[in-house]
Amino acid sequence: MPDMNPRPLKLKMNQALVFWVTTTLSLFVFGFFEIQDFADDRTLIEEKIADIQLQAGILGRLDETLTVAIKTAINAEHLKWEKKYHINAAQYVDAEKKVKALLPKKYQEKSIDKSQEASKKLFKLEKKAFELLRKGQKEKAHAIIFSDSYDTNKELLEEGLSNLALFTQEYVDEQKAVQKKHLSKLITLLASLITLIWLGTYLLLSRFIKRQEADEKQLIESNEETKKSKDQYTDLYENAPDMFASVEAKTGLVRNCNQTFADKLGYSKNEILGKDIHDFYQPSCMAQVDQTIESYAATGVVKDSALQLKKKDGTAIDVVLNASSIRDESGKPVLCRSIWRDVSEIKKIESRFQTIFENAVDAILVISSEGKIIDCNRIACSSLGYSRDELLQLTVSDIETAFNSQELNTVLQEILKGGFFFHESKHRCKNGTELPVEINASSIDYLDKPHILAISRDISRRKEAEQKVEITKKQLLSAQKLAVLGELSAGVSHEVLNPVNIISVHSQVIKRKYKTEAPIQNFCERVDHEVKRISKILNAMLTFSRQVPGTLLKGYLVDDIEKTINLVEAEYKLENIQIVRDWCSEPAEIEYDPDKMRQVYLNLLQNSKYAMPKGGVITLACKELKIAGKIFHQFTFSDTGTGMSDKVQSKIFEPFFTTKPEGEGTGMGLSVIHGIIQEHRGTIEVESEIDKGTTFTINLPV
Repeated sequence: MPDMNPRPLKLKMNQALVFWVTTTLSLFVFGFFEIQDFADDRTLIEEKIADIQLQAGILGRLDETLTVAIKTAINAEHLKWEKKYHINAAQYVDAEKKVKALLPKKYQEKSIDKSQEASKKLFKLEKKAFELLRKGQKEKAHAIIFSDSYDTNKELLEEGLSNLALFTQEYVDEQKAVQKKHLSKLITLLASLITLIWLGTYLLLSRFIKRQEADEKQLIESNEETKKSKDQYTDLYENAPDMFASVEAKTGLVRNCNQTFADKLGYSKNEILGKDIHDFYQPSCMAQVDQTIESYAATGVVKDSALQLKKKDGTAIDVVLNASSIRDESGKPVLCRSIWRDVSEIKKIESRFQTIFENAVDAILVISSEGKIIDCNRIACSSLGYSRDELLQLTVSDIETAFNSQELNTVLQEILKGGFFFHESKHRCKNGTELPVEINASSIDYLDKPHILAISRDISRRKEAEQKVEITKKQLLSAQKLAVLGELSAGVSHEVLNPVNIISVHSQVIKRKYKTEAPIQNFCERVDHEVKRISKILNAMLTFSRQVPGTLLKGYLVDDIEKTINLVEAEYKLENIQIVRDWCSEPAEIEYDPDKMRQVYLNLLQNSKYAMPKGGVITLACKELKIAGKIFHQFTFSDTGTGMSDKVQSKIFEPFFTTKPEGEGTGMGLSVIHGIIQEHRGTIEVESEIDKGTTFTINLPV
């Protein structure tokens, strides 16, 4: 098959055209300069020939004039011709120089060179003749002028001038031949140029005709493509997913709309065109429609305005309107290009997500990059005790207790960079209490800006359960220690007490036998002191290990505490220790063992006295407390003594642990107290700081 692609043919034509233009321009330029050179050369040659002929004629005339002048001067014996002779001689020499300069060298030898050589000899003879004539020697001057030498040179001069005329004519004929040859060359060049112009004209006409044919074909194809594009545009406009309409800016009448607008509203296009656009909005959003129209009148645009269109059957369609203006030459809006996007499904999805958001079991907060609370759900409000409006006025720093402002800002910026944050903290409630929470936070796009989504889970119940587990662990550990200690005490006490009793008896015997021996008496007293100390420790071990349940009676524990205080208060005052009471106005009635609880407070009083060797203040207080739905009566026992380190606090309830010097304490007092409080189904905790005192808190169930 022949190649139907027009590109190679078009390329060849273009190449031919370029070649023609280049060649024609080159020939034209070359011809132009050749003609100019020809004209210039011809003018110069003609001027040169004329000048040569002129100077040759001048030489002939001057030669005759010089001959006449010299002969007349000699014959007449008159020197007035000498001056005229010299003027003509100078002109003759000048004419010779001009001829020599104009005539080509090949013609000079037998013409101007020959005549010039002869003229020099003649001028020399004539000069000598004039010198003799001025001396009055006419005959000698006459002899020189009419001598053979003078005649010979004269003949040579005339021969040279004659040759000059001949060679001048020969030079003229030569230049005419050159000019004729040059002219022939120019004629050939012009013929080539005319041929090329004709060929180029033919190529241009052919190209023009083909271009016309191609343009006509392209126009036909363009019209078909335009029609196809128009059909595609019309289809795109009519069946676009969004609703389009052109509305008169002044009257609000619908001048055009797409099929989507008609289908969505349930009308035909004829029912819509010419109607007021207000007729297609829900009456419930007319105020917002008027506000949107006012905004459009002021700015010429509408951006993301949430409205509701009304279907033919009266149902509503949630839409977002965007609009711009078509203006006349004066810049005045003529038509409003309106685009409505159906967001009904998006609204349903938003509604579902809002329901999930509001009914989530965890508190949810949306936080801006500056830390302001932008949105919150119902649980967030109820758990912190704020109304929604109150909570939306706060920042994260108003409720977060774990970080200061600078640390919190650093955490927020890290989350906004795409990080994920998880930690346990406490949120500050409206009533001042702190709520333990577990926080999960991450970055989200909210209202087209980066925000933080924080999900806060209330872990107060978990914390209470963990606390209970910890208490149970401690109780189990204590029970295990008690069991071990009980077994040890039961097996060891008798084995130890028997030897101790024997030692004590022998000590008494020695004391009675050596009453007068002071060293022996002192030795026996030290033995008795250590025996009593051993007995005290063994008795405490037996008491601690037996754990005999006491008798619980209903009553007011404050009364029994007062009785215990009265036993020691006078003694304590002597040591500069003040006891302060801060009892509640209405003490609660609880079940307790009076003897054991007096033992508890008496032990605590003794420990406080030991911690305040220089005196101080002991404060006793009580109040009602609710823990995990149960009512407790809380008793606090505080002193201003030396206090304890964290390490000591962690061990004070362990058996045999004491900070007192050897021989001053058994390390069983607080262990026994801990056991007594547990018997009463209560708890005891300690808070202490070095040099600031100690506080014991006892919670007993009501």
